[in-house]
Amino acid sequence: MTFKNLHYSLGKFKTDVRSQLARNNPLQKPDTKALSMWIFEERNDLASMRVSAYHRVETTKSFSDWINEHQDEDLHDIGDKLGQLIDMHTGIEREYIEKYQKYRRVLKTIRDRDEDVLSGVREKKRAVEARLQHLLKSNHKSRKIPQFEQELGELTKELEEKESQMADYKRLALREAFYIRFNALQEFAEKSAMVAGFGKYSISKN
Repeated sequence: MTFKNLHYSLGKFKTDVRSQLARNNPLQKPDTKALSMWIFEERNDLASMRVSAYHRVETTKSFSDWINEHQDEDLHDIGDKLGQLIDMHTGIEREYIEKYQKYRRVLKTIRDRDEDVLSGVREKKRAVEARLQHLLKSNHKSRKIPQFEQELGELTKELEEKESQMADYKRLALREAFYIRFNALQEFAEKSAMVAGFGKYSISKN
């Protein structure tokens, strides 16, 4: 196995371990577990982008060091221009990363609101269901059964109303989040194309 393949395998292993730990996190609420995992993986994507952008800066520094070793003025001239273009593209990449983070923040509001609005009602409903099931098995003639059934009906209605309101918010937030993401992607692509075009022009000119 080459060093490059080993580095990739180690990175993949670390990512897999983090993902598995997140999936098995006992503090995660079951109703928002899938959403939490999505947000967690988005955080991993952001981390990878930041590392990639940092490596790009280091690569450009190494390129500049190699250029500076030479006394050739023409090589210096084209090297300086190419280095500036690469730095410019790294800046564009960082702008995209910042906007991608905004996209992830909007996703987090969906989870936070879901937990704030629905978690309490869901937990009450589960508790009443458990007590009702217990009574039906242990003492099906208990006078408390109608009381629990009524309470369960009220909680079910309340939960349905809040879930309907939450569904409206989820749709709006999802649209907003992906608008931010795709708008950032379009901006990144257009600016990257400009840098690439100018780079090609600079090379052909020299």
